[in-house]
Formats: sequence, structure tokens, C-alpha cells
Amino acid sequence: MISPDPRPASGLARWAESYKTKYERWQETRESRRCRPNVTTCRQVGKVLRTQQREHLQRARQQQFFRRRNLKVEEKGEAQSPQAGEPGPSRRQGQATDLKEPLSWAKRISSPRQQVSGTSSEVFATQHQPPSGSWRDPADHLPSQAGGLPPQDPPIKKPLKHHHGTQTKAEETQPTIKHDASQQTNYGVAVLDKEIIQLSEYLKEALQRELVLKQKMVILQDLLSALIRASDSSWKGQLNEDKLKGKLRSLENQLYTCTQKYTPWGMNKVLLEMEDQKNSYEQKAKESLQKVLEEKMSAEQQLQSTQRSLALAEQKCEEWKSQYEALKEDWRTLGTQHRELESQLHVLQSKLQGADSRDLQMNQALRLLENERQELQTKTERLQRDRDLCSSDTQHLQDQLKRSEEEKLALVTKVQQLQSLLQNQSLQLQEQEKLLTKKAPHVETTSHGTVTSLSVLKSAALAS
Repeated sequence: MISPDPRPASGLARWAESYKTKYERWQETRESRRCRPNVTTCRQVGKVLRTQQREHLQRARQQQFFRRRNLKVEEKGEAQSPQAGEPGPSRRQGQATDLKEPLSWAKRISSPRQQVSGTSSEVFATQHQPPSGSWRDPADHLPSQAGGLPPQDPPIKKPLKHHHGTQTKAEETQPTIKHDASQQTNYGVAVLDKEIIQLSEYLKEALQRELVLKQKMVILQDLLSALIRASDSSWKGQLNEDKLKGKLRSLENQLYTCTQKYTPWGMNKVLLEMEDQKNSYEQKAKESLQKVLEEKMSAEQQLQSTQRSLALAEQKCEEWKSQYEALKEDWRTLGTQHRELESQLHVLQSKLQGADSRDLQMNQALRLLENERQELQTKTERLQRDRDLCSSDTQHLQDQLKRSEEEKLALVTKVQQLQSLLQNQSLQLQEQEKLLTKKAPHVETTSHGTVTSLSVLKSAALAS
């Protein structure tokens, strides 16, 4: 059984974490990182360690490259002679070791308890493994994982084994080079049977790893949903617990205040008051029950009265039925009378139609007379308006004549006044001339100008 992760789920449930849980989670991640190899972004390893890892990776890739092509591995100038094994058993042994190697690697990675209890970075790495790695050799995966493993574990060197396909047994004189059987493809490329078998094995292993990853994903999703539910329930339980604790504190405070506030005699008094209240409540309950009983009795009486009224209504219904039968017979007689009256009505309608036609003719003649009367009335009104207009024009002309006469009289009076003024001015001028003749001759010129101006005034007065 996979142990659930004690850390709270990420996302919506993380906002409800307390400081204590956050500190514990931070401490767990710190411990998990401290136990890992010292290859992180915050702690750079030495140059020697990096070069050693790089050499290990390069050596492993080179060995795999030579092993796939059945070539000799040359390391530090020394040729390592391959071991020529038996065709059948060596092949089976090589296949078994090749199968055991990726299976042990998959088991080492797919321990669910370590993944669930590990850090979030490790879970993320197992979930998001690149799919392209499933098509490569497991021996390539093992050196690539060397960076995550401790540096004390060097890669395991295995002796090379040459596999034979459908080839016959080789001679003992050529122990170093052995040719494998191959198949010709459509494009002229020779593919070894060994490589085809290895590819099929790699495909099987990739499918197996994919199934394991799918199972892990399902388990992680179930764990995530369970953790979210557990966090929600714990959060709600904590809230309910806090509420209950608050209620208990308030009740304890109330009890403490009551015990501190009241003496035993006071408590007896309170109990007596509560008894009185109880008696009053019981009395009120009895009164309400009495009212309900009275209402019930009144309802029963109403029911009896309604039953009596129902019996009377049934009697009246019988009477109304008899009356209905009588009225039905009367209706039949009235129907016959109605038919007779309808026949008489048709006769009267024919007479009425004749009277209507005569009425229409009379109405047409009346409309003609009314039209003639209206035309005459319009003519008289037009003549009346013309007469009114003429009278208003004559009145206007008479008013204008009166105004002209008045203006004429006013002008005559003005002319007379001007003439009298002119005469006075002429007399004054004559006197002045007489006086001026006695004075200097230059004064004569000024007097001459005044005379001319007076003559002009006279002419203007006469013209007006």
C-alpha cells in the first residue's frame, strides 16, 4: 500500500496552511535535497567530478556503440579481445542480461513509496519523462541517470558478446571477427537479425515502462484527490472545532459570571422566578388549548348548520327542477309564438324597406334644398363683408381728410407766426443798419451777411 503524502495538496488547499505546516514542508524538502547528490543549481560541484561523470557517460556511449556494431573496443591504446562464446547459450545469456538490466533500472525508478514520499521535483521528473527515451537502449538510460545517483557508483563494465543470427559455426582459426546474418530491406540497407531482436525487446520494454508510468499516474491522481478531500474535511473539522471551542468558552464565562454574581439565596430567587415563568407559560398553554377546543366546537356547530343548509338547498333544488320543467313547456309555447311573430316581422320588414326607399328620396331632395340655401347664405355673407369693407374705407378716408384739414390749419398758423417774426427781424435789422452806418466800414460786410441770411429765411418761410 502506498503511503499518502503528509504534505498538503498544492493549489486551492495550500492557502489554508498554517505557518507550522509550511515550515514542516519546507524542512522536508530541505532534508530531501540534502540527501541527494550535490548537483543542484544552488551548489555547483567541482570540476573534477563533472569531468569524471562526462568521461563515464562518454565511455558508456562508446561501449554501446561498439557493442551494437560488433566492433572491437579500444581504450588507452590497448585492444580488448572479445570473448567468443557459444552461439546458442551465449546469445540467450546476452539476451537475459540485456533484459535484466532495464528491468532492474525500471524497478529502481518505479518504487511508488519512494516517489510519493520524495520531493515534488522527483515526482515531477518521473511523471514528465521524455517519451523518446523509450526507443533507446536501456544502457543509455543508465549512464544518463548517473548524474542523479551518488558519484561512488561507477558504471558497470560488461564483456562484449557477439551474437549470431542464422549464421553457421565459425572456424577456430578466426576467433576475433565473426560475421552476423543480416536481411536486405527494400532500400538496399542490410539490417542484422540481432538488431531486429533488440529493437523488439526495446519496444516491449518501452511498452512495459509506459504501462508502469500510466499506473503511477493513476495512483498519483487518486492520491491527489484523496489528499484534497482529506484537506477539505480537516479544514472543515478545524473550523467546527474552533466554533465548538468558542461556544464552550462563552458558556464557561457565562457560568463563571453567574457563580460570581449570584449568592445561593440569589440562585434560589432566580429558580423561584423561573418556576413562576414556567407556571405562567403552562397557564398560557392551557388557555391556548382552551381556545383551540372552543374553535373546534364552533367548527362542529358550523358543520351542523352547513348540513342543515345543505338539506334545505336540496329541497330548493327539487323545487327548482319542477319549475324548470314548467318553464320548459312555456318555452315550447313561446317558440311557436316566436315563429309566428317572425313571419309577421318579415312582412313588416318588406313594408319598412319601401318606406326607407321613399325616405331616401325625400332625404336627397332635402339635401339639394339645403345646398341651395347654403349657397345663398354664402353669397349674402360675401356681400355683407364687401359692404363692411366699403364702409370702413369711407370712414378711413374721412378721418384722413379731417387730419389734412387740421394739419393745414396748423401750417397756416405757423406761417403767420413766421411772418410776424420776419417783420420784427426786418425792423430790427433796419435799425441796426442805421446804427452800423455810423461805425467802421468792415462792419458793413457783416451786416451784409446777416441781411442775406434773413432773406434766405424769408424765402424758406414762404415756401413752407
